[in-house]
Amino acid sequence: MTFPILQFGTSRFLQAHVDLFIDQGFVEGSGKGRIAVVQTTSSPESARRVAFFDSGAPYIVRVRGLDGEMLIDKEVSVASIGRGIDANADWAEVERLFVAEARWIVSNTGDRGFELSPGDTLDGIPRAFPAKLAKLLFARFTADKPPLTLFPCELIEDNGDKLRALVGQVAREWKLGADFERWIENDCLWINSLVDRIVSEPLEPAGAVAEPYALWAVENRPGLVMPCKHPAVVVTDDLKRYERLKLFILNLGHTYLAEGWAKAGAAPKTLTREWLADAAVRADLRQARSRPRGARISRQRADALPQSVPRSLSRGHLPQSRFEEGAPLRRPDRARPTIWRDRRATTTRGGAGERNGLSSDMCQRGTDSVLLK
Repeated sequence: MTFPILQFGTSRFLQAHVDLFIDQGFVEGSGKGRIAVVQTTSSPESARRVAFFDSGAPYIVRVRGLDGEMLIDKEVSVASIGRGIDANADWAEVERLFVAEARWIVSNTGDRGFELSPGDTLDGIPRAFPAKLAKLLFARFTADKPPLTLFPCELIEDNGDKLRALVGQVAREWKLGADFERWIENDCLWINSLVDRIVSEPLEPAGAVAEPYALWAVENRPGLVMPCKHPAVVVTDDLKRYERLKLFILNLGHTYLAEGWAKAGAAPKTLTREWLADAAVRADLRQARSRPRGARISRQRADALPQSVPRSLSRGHLPQSRFEEGAPLRRPDRARPTIWRDRRATTTRGGAGERNGLSSDMCQRGTDSVLLK
């Protein structure tokens, strides 16, 4: 068994997202055991997951929530992961897989995953993920292997372009040569993408509880070959449109609801489903979306996002879909609402990489332009 997909990061999000899609729609036959997962941190929790992944055993994703008008509650077995490797303990095996077997690279290394570490060098095992990639790519380049396609799934706008720039920066600082820099820049494919799925709680030893709605929107590039085909996977020439749709339909709706909840007294542990059961709340939300810019966005919704999205604001069947008292719901002096952090990891375990979407600064800019103008 070979591993054409090398995944950096052990997050529950990827287990319920990309890994599940590979299991159900790998482009080269059965998706069983096609992914090798690399642990890049020293987290004991990640180490336990990697040990489980190395057994090759399947795990469960429990899908719960509303899909259109239908309440879903089912278990899905996922068997796409066949190896688990700790980069700090077995770098040689990570490098062997990267050079000899990998065709696609997937990553979700958290909000700080793109940060560089000043002490990293080509000698030894780099700490920063971009430096790890630079070292691995250089090994592949010197072995005269084909270029790779890389799919960063981190919470960073233009994530593919930014990761490529960081790896290029490391290559220049390490003086790895102009030919290698050109290979990184021109031959490898660094794919910008937008991922979305609420992953509400972990299952042990691996797996998660997730909502039915999922999206992996991938920016098309010449020469792009996807590792899987799946109804939740969209290859598009206009990724920014999907970012706007997600921002204005999902994030804006959550923000507006949370704002009303805060003004009404912020009763603890209120479910979004319960809040939306109030006819006055629903009418207020419809009125907000009927404003000129919001209405224009809403008309784009039908042909771009699945039918589960309009019901996504009723995600009360997932434990973290609550208005938490600790959420940043304040309004600054210029009456700019803060994005409700339901779509970030402030109410779940496992770090910010567990539930992906748009970065908070993108959300804030988008809310300024839609809700307040």
